[in-house]
Amino acid sequence: MTTVCKRIVNAREDSVEEMMEGLAIAYRELLHLHKTFPKIVFSNFIRQGKISLLSGGGAGHEPFCAGYVGEGMLSAAVSGSVFAAPPSSQVFEAIQQLSTFNKGAGVLVVIPNYTGDRLNFGLAVEKALKVGIKVDSVIVGEDCAHQNSKLEYAGRRGLAGLVLIFKIAGAMSAEGKSLEEITWMAKKAVTLMSTIGICLSPCILPDGTPSFTLAETEIALGVGVHGETGIGKIELCSANKIVSLMLEKIKESLTLKNGNEVILLVNNLGSTTQMEQWIVVREVNIQLSKDGIKILRIFAGHFMTSLGMSGVQICVLKCKTEDEVFDNVLNWVDAVTNAPAWPGSSPLTHTHLAPCTENLSIHTVPYIDLEEEMGKRWKLPKIGNDNAKLIHTCIQEAMCALINEENKINFLDTECGDRDCGTTLRRGAEGILAALNILPLDCPGALMPCLAAVCEPHMAGTAGSIYCLLLTTCSPPLADVETHEMAGESFSWADAWAKAWRCGLDGMLKYSGAKIGDRTMVDVMEPACTKYLLASKKSKNDIIMALDATLEAAEKGCIATGKMTARVGRASYVNAMNLHEYDAGAYGAYVWLKAVIMVLKRHLS
Repeated sequence: MTTVCKRIVNAREDSVEEMMEGLAIAYRELLHLHKTFPKIVFSNFIRQGKISLLSGGGAGHEPFCAGYVGEGMLSAAVSGSVFAAPPSSQVFEAIQQLSTFNKGAGVLVVIPNYTGDRLNFGLAVEKALKVGIKVDSVIVGEDCAHQNSKLEYAGRRGLAGLVLIFKIAGAMSAEGKSLEEITWMAKKAVTLMSTIGICLSPCILPDGTPSFTLAETEIALGVGVHGETGIGKIELCSANKIVSLMLEKIKESLTLKNGNEVILLVNNLGSTTQMEQWIVVREVNIQLSKDGIKILRIFAGHFMTSLGMSGVQICVLKCKTEDEVFDNVLNWVDAVTNAPAWPGSSPLTHTHLAPCTENLSIHTVPYIDLEEEMGKRWKLPKIGNDNAKLIHTCIQEAMCALINEENKINFLDTECGDRDCGTTLRRGAEGILAALNILPLDCPGALMPCLAAVCEPHMAGTAGSIYCLLLTTCSPPLADVETHEMAGESFSWADAWAKAWRCGLDGMLKYSGAKIGDRTMVDVMEPACTKYLLASKKSKNDIIMALDATLEAAEKGCIATGKMTARVGRASYVNAMNLHEYDAGAYGAYVWLKAVIMVLKRHLS
C-alpha cells in the first residue's frame, strides 16, 4: 500500500507565510510580523538599551524558530522556505529593525550550523557591520553524532540545543548584560552541550516524498533535522537500548562523569507519541543517575521538529564547570520568558506594545538597492546595443534551461539534499526573467549586482547566497575596463569577463568553504573558469576554441562529481556515496553555463 502524505494547507507556495500569519494572530499581544516581509517576526517587548537576539532558519522545524520569540528569549526570528535558509537581505532587514528598536544597544545573531544559514546570516552580519550597526554572531553546532567532524568540513550540525542557547542568551539580555558577555557565554555553552537524534521514520518532504528510506525494523542513529540519514542504521530494539546508544555518544563527547550536573532536553521530532517521548525521558533519567550524573532540569516536547518525522533528540548541557560565571546557567534557564513555545512559559501579563515596536522603522538600508545599482550604469563602461542584445539572449537562454531542468535537478538532490535544488534555481531564474527587460544590459559592471538583487529574494537557501556572492563580487573587473575596450571589434571584453568570473568565484569560495573534490558546483565552475581565463582570446577563432575548452572542462567536472563523496553542508553527513550520476548543484551550474556558451558560439560563428 502506498503511503500518501496529507497536509492541511491551501497552496504549498504560501504555506510558510500563512503559518507565520497564524502565529501572529494567536499571539498578537506578544509578537508582530514585518509588514513587507511576513517571514520576519518581532517581539513586542524589545527593550531600549538592551541587547536584541535574532535567529532563524528554514521552515518545517516548528515551533523553531518563531515560537521562541518573546521577552527573555529571541527578539526576532527570520524564517526561510521549507528546509531553506532565509535570504540574507531579510536577515539584514531584521538586524536593522532590531538596532532601531533597542536604540543601537547591539544585536546578537544566533546561527544554526548549516551551510545556507552560515552564509546568509553571515553575509547579513557583515553588511550590518559595514553600515555601522553594533552586531555579533555565534554559530551553534552541538551534534555529537559526528564528533570527528568537529574541526573538519562543516563541523557539527545545529540541533535542538539551539533552543537552550536562545534561553540563556535571552535571560542574560533581560538582565542587561553586554553584547560581549552574552556572545562569550553563548559560545561557551555550545562547547558544553551535545545532542544526538534517532528516527523510526523519515520526514516527508513538501513534494510528498520521504527524505530517505528505512526498513520496517530499522531505525537511524545520528539523524539530523533535514532528512540526513545519520551515522548508521540499526535494528529496532528496546527504549533502554536505544537511549543507551545515544547517551554513549553524548558521554563520550562531554566526558561526563560521576558528580557532573546537567540540564536535559528531549526533543520530539514531530510524530513521536507522548508515550514514547516520556519513556525516553524516564530511560535517560535512570541511566544518567546510575552514572552519578545529576539532572537539574528536564524539558521535553516539540522544540525543533522535522516535518512529522518519528524520532527524538537528546540534548545534554553541562552546568558545573571550573568557570564560576557559567555556574549561573541554571538561573538563566529558569528565568521567566513569555515565548510561546518554551515549556512552562508565564502567562502574558503585558497589555500594551512597547512604544518603540508599535511601528516598523522606515529608515533601513536595502540589502542590495536595485535602483542605486542601476543608476551606476551612467558612470560605468558600456558595451553597445548589439552586445546588450547578446547578453539578453544569454541570460534568457540560461534561465529557461534551468527552468526546464527543474525536475532533474530536484531528482539529483534527493540523496545529499532536500530535493529542492531545482526548485530553488527555477525560482531565481523566474525572478531574473521577470526583471530582464529593465536591467542595465548595456553595462556589465552594473548588471551583475542587479542580477543578484533580483534573484536573491527568490532563491534564498544555500544556492541563493552562493549565486548572490558570485554575482556581486564579480563586478569590479567589469567596472574597471576602459570604455573603448568594450566596444567595436576589440576582444578585450572577453578578457574582462574572464577576470570577472575569476573574481566572482573567489568571492564565492571565501565564504562557502567549498573546494575542488567536495562535490559541489565548484567542481564545474573552477576548472571551467581556469580554462577560459588561460585561453587566448585575440580573435573570433580563439574565443570559439576557448568556449569549447571551457564547456568541455565544465562537463568533465560535472561528470566527476558522480564519483565524489559530498563534504560540505548537510550533504557531508551522508555516509554512503551519492548514487546519482552527478551532484545537483554542479549539474545546475553546468546547465546555465552550457546555455550561455552555446549562445556565444552561435553569435561568433
